[in-house]
Order: sequence, then structure tokens, then C-alpha cells
Amino acid sequence: MGSWTFLGIQSLFIVAWMVWAKWDQFPWILLNLLFSIQAAYSAPLLQLSQNRQSEHDRHRAETDYETNAEALRLLRILAKETPNEYSE
Repeated sequence: MGSWTFLGIQSLFIVAWMVWAKWDQFPWILLNLLFSIQAAYSAPLLQLSQNRQSEHDRHRAETDYETNAEALRLLRILAKETPNEYSE
């Protein structure tokens, strides 16, 4: 619903409706009803999509944290095992 393809098709549909649907009197009452139905369905779908993206981002952040914690642990081990020039 948020893609350029959808917006293009939606725009073409609106223009076609306004040109050919002479029986739907101004201000295009049936077209307005169709948009209301579309909005009623799109809002929950968009919310579900945002929730899925939020869960994906949370999982990625947890994985990044675990990777960073393991790297830090390994660096500390290496720092203890590697003699430096000041320890002598």
C-alpha cells in the first residue's frame, strides 16, 4: 500500500473513475465510499506491518548486542594473553 506501484494504480483508478463513471454524481459518493472502506482495511494492515518491523528491529538489536558482548569478551581475553611493552 505504500509502494509507488500502488500509488500509480490508485491514481489511474481515480482518474478513470472520474472520467467514465458519469452515474456517480458529484462529489463521487460511491468513490468516496470505496476510499473509506480501503482506509478501514489499510490502517490495521499498516499497524500490523509496523509491529512486525518493530519486532524485527528488536531482534536485530539483541543479536547485535550479543555479537558485541562476545567480541568484547574475546578482546579482553586476547588483551590478557598478549604481553604489551609496558608490562615488563
